[in-house]
Amino acid sequence: MKVSSKSPKHPDVKLGIRVKFAGILALATVLPIVAGLIGINVLGFKSYRAAEGKRFQGQAEQMADYLSLTVNKSVKNLHDWLVLSDFPQRLQEINEESLLPQSEEFAAQVIEMENLWPDLTPDDPELEAVLNHDLAAVLRRFQSINPHFVEIFVTGASGTLVATTNKTTDYWQANERWWQEGMRTGFQAAHIEGINFDASAGVYSFDLAVPIRDPRTPDAPPEGVVKAVVQASTLFFDLATRVSPDHVRWKCILPDGRILFALDRTPLEASVSPETSRTLAAEEKGWLVGPLNDSERSMAGFTQLPWQAVSTDLKPATPSPETLRSQIELFATSGLTELMIAEESEHLYILVHAPWTEVFAPVREQLRNITLAGILFIILSTAAGFVIARTELIRPIRLLQNAARNIAATARLSDRDDLPYAAGSLPGPTQRSLERVRAIRSTDELGDLSRDFEAMANRVLQYNEHLKADLNAKTREIQKELDLAREFQEALMPRSYPTVPSHDSTADLRLKFHHLYLPASTVGGDFFNVIKLDEDRAGIFIADVMGHGARSALVTAIIGTLLQDFATTSNNPAEVMRLMNKHFIKIMRHCEDFVFVSAFYMIIDTEKREITYAAAGHPAPLRGDRRTGVVEPLYSSIASGSALGLLSDSEYINVREPLAEGTFFFLFTDGIVEAVNNRNEEFGYSRLQRVVEKKLNSGLAVISESILKHLVSFSRRSAFSDDICFVAVQVEKNEFAPQAVMAEGETGHRKPVG
Repeated sequence: MKVSSKSPKHPDVKLGIRVKFAGILALATVLPIVAGLIGINVLGFKSYRAAEGKRFQGQAEQMADYLSLTVNKSVKNLHDWLVLSDFPQRLQEINEESLLPQSEEFAAQVIEMENLWPDLTPDDPELEAVLNHDLAAVLRRFQSINPHFVEIFVTGASGTLVATTNKTTDYWQANERWWQEGMRTGFQAAHIEGINFDASAGVYSFDLAVPIRDPRTPDAPPEGVVKAVVQASTLFFDLATRVSPDHVRWKCILPDGRILFALDRTPLEASVSPETSRTLAAEEKGWLVGPLNDSERSMAGFTQLPWQAVSTDLKPATPSPETLRSQIELFATSGLTELMIAEESEHLYILVHAPWTEVFAPVREQLRNITLAGILFIILSTAAGFVIARTELIRPIRLLQNAARNIAATARLSDRDDLPYAAGSLPGPTQRSLERVRAIRSTDELGDLSRDFEAMANRVLQYNEHLKADLNAKTREIQKELDLAREFQEALMPRSYPTVPSHDSTADLRLKFHHLYLPASTVGGDFFNVIKLDEDRAGIFIADVMGHGARSALVTAIIGTLLQDFATTSNNPAEVMRLMNKHFIKIMRHCEDFVFVSAFYMIIDTEKREITYAAAGHPAPLRGDRRTGVVEPLYSSIASGSALGLLSDSEYINVREPLAEGTFFFLFTDGIVEAVNNRNEEFGYSRLQRVVEKKLNSGLAVISESILKHLVSFSRRSAFSDDICFVAVQVEKNEFAPQAVMAEGETGHRKPVG
């Protein structure tokens, strides 16, 4: 087949290739950039929004913690001042001199003072007595040190006013909720009534009720209650300057949406949006995005304050004398429990917020920069596409055309063979691939390359068919030789088991055998044999050649021949091992490859009721006792000599042990214990030992089937990477001979001999 060495030039089409490639490259660049921008805009925006929301929430929690610490500090300062000023002792004396609440005189006095109280002036003796009281002077000194305490007054145990820094609304305070809660509050604790906003004065305040208790008897009832009105405005503005960053705003909000406090002194009538109010009412803390009121969209974090808000309505008028008398009687007879006034408390919220545009300005700036960088990258990619198409596409296409022609010329075919493949004569994938190549109708370099490739493929496929035919013929020949080698290898192994002892023997024990041989390939590197040495003795041999395959199979033939030469002439397993090792090394010394063989040889004497064995680097067989159910290794590594073929002067040790009825021997190669599963775990010696223990009292065939079943289940495969070979020997009573009794004192301990 002649192939033209020149292809037509198409300058316009070549330019088209560059344009196509540049366009594809630009498109491949645009799509990821657009997808990235969308991902940043959606996922990045969502992640940034959540992070900023958490940050704003953290700032709100930080402000709430600061307010709590400040209030707690104020309470501690007031409590310490009261204790240091000897208030508990002074009030105790006053309480002892006061009228009892149960007396009619007490009720009359309270009603009289409540009627006079609204019209009293500081010059009146009744009001002057509490304003100029020496305890009031102590309270004023504390107030001078702590100016944010705008009002402080103290009551006795009966709720009557004792001393005050300012005129109070009422004289008797026992019917007030703060007084009742204060009397219930523990030692060194306070009841916070909540935050109020005085719209006329523009002052925010909260009320503290601190019980006056003697520190020496903290569990005793309070001697009275001190109420302090703390100006909250100074605390809020101090919080704004110390904690709040410059770019965020914050507010104190009621659950109904009314703004209790803001940096810009927003009046109480202002409110946040209904959506914001519902979010605050539903959760204790969190963050949100949306319009807080009629202003622009904002990002906000919020948290509940640790105290409640109270109603900002005007205080109700003084109760009538009849109502007041009934309250005094109830207080005197029933105590605080029946006098509690039910009020609904509302949680306050700290809300930190900032305009949406300010919070997300960094994200928009980053998105803008990425977009500009992406546009620049697309322009550069398009320009680079023209250059790359010229140097990296057109030139390689020409080289591929020349290579296709040269490869097609190397396929030496006659004119009769050099014909296109007919449809359906090729495998499906190959046929479809060639059809796709023929379908290329481009008139540029790609079209020329497709035609040259089709011609090359046709010749190479034809040539491949000739090679495949030759290879199949040679493979069949090799397979025949491997089958012959397997038949030869199987001929070296026993096709049937010898009868030991013979029927005319007087031995009281007899042997049963069973084996399994599964080579990893056609031929294997494992070998075993069972040899009848005389009427009462049998030799069991097992070996494992390094590796597997044809080379290992040839070595097993050598081992089998050496075994036949020496096992029948010697009753000494160690001597048999030594002779086999010596002659094996002499045979293999001219081979380039290093080969060694692990082996084990055991002679069982049913007449003498003993076994003698020697090992050459082989895994210890298992010995089971059907009387006790125990399965254990026959020997430790100490009893094993070096493998055959390693050292020419290796010495091997005989070990002789008594033999008892019910003994079971299991000889195997390492293909069993080294089989692995999909987690690369080995089957292992202990797992094999447990399988044999479970089936120890079963027949040899059942034990063998159980081992193979567990091995397949463990490795989850039916074919193994290494040869599998094992021989099982069962020692049982010989029913054809008289009973033989083991000599008294004979044990199962092994002892080296020879």
